[in-house]
Amino acid sequence: MLFLDDLMESQRFQMTIGLAIVANAFVLAGEVDHPNWLGWIFFDNFFLLLFMFELVGRILHNGLWGFFSRSNMVWAVLDTVTVGLGVFDTWLAPLCKAFGVIVSSNGTSGLRALRMLRLLRMIRVIRMFPKIQNFMVALVSMFGSMVWIFLVLAMFMVSCAIIMRTHLGEDVDGTFADVLAAEGSQGDEGARKLSHISFRNVPTSLFTLFVVITQDNWRKVADPVIEFNPAMQMLFVVFIIIGSWTMISILTAVASDSMVEATADRKDEEAREAMVRAQAFISFLQESFKAADADGSGTLDKYEFEGMVNQDYVVAEMHRLGFSMSTEELMKLWDILDVEMSGERSITIGLF
Repeated sequence: MLFLDDLMESQRFQMTIGLAIVANAFVLAGEVDHPNWLGWIFFDNFFLLLFMFELVGRILHNGLWGFFSRSNMVWAVLDTVTVGLGVFDTWLAPLCKAFGVIVSSNGTSGLRALRMLRLLRMIRVIRMFPKIQNFMVALVSMFGSMVWIFLVLAMFMVSCAIIMRTHLGEDVDGTFADVLAAEGSQGDEGARKLSHISFRNVPTSLFTLFVVITQDNWRKVADPVIEFNPAMQMLFVVFIIIGSWTMISILTAVASDSMVEATADRKDEEAREAMVRAQAFISFLQESFKAADADGSGTLDKYEFEGMVNQDYVVAEMHRLGFSMSTEELMKLWDILDVEMSGERSITIGLF
């Protein structure tokens, strides 16, 4: 069980599971584009067995009630459900089909949707990688400021959409085919028709202005309007300066500031956590030192120290507090620190 505990808490193992989750998403993407390749069966079974091993290992490591504790309930249910869906889709569905039961992950949209639900496992990657956690914290922290920026931008765009609809739009029916036909038209009539279709009502005008604000082929919208009504030239200039340059720059500044602030807060939090762990580790060493001092002399000899560090609860607690040295390494450290060659260490002097 000690090996299992070390494995479940190992950063390398967690990194492996995180990379496996990302790789599994790419496998699902490949299955969607090339469903008939037989090699997908191997990958599906490999990832399913890996995730089942990790799920069972975490349950054994934390205990059933610890795994489904209130603080871990959401993640526990998510992992259990996604693994269960994988078992049903990879093993049970083909087995039922072999026995004549009409269950096919490729033939029913319901089961295909269940397979896509396995992508929910990607959410766990946020929990596994601290950098992604910092990014999500920054997104949440800047959400309030961005709401007000988007509100101002929406008011500006609605006002411009109303102006464009009033001066350019007409009560005409237009489809995508009409837009293409109008783009192929020449002269003032073609420009007029395209302008009317692009700004025929306020919602359409809003979407058209959204295309302009992205500056992606915005001249396809602006050139016919300016040709049909040259007075709109200044409106497009003002709209791009305010909507595309100013507001987008403000959004970028808010995002950058939030990222820097979130990173700084995370570093402070990590420093506080490290200090708390260090204090807890020192207290634990003091208690373990006193408990291992069998003769009550106030000092530990090498044999008492060796007996202390070989106890399972001591090793487990040291690993939990982030001290990952092995028993052999601790004994070597004892020899290094025993510079006086006395063979004893006092709690007042300290072990480390």
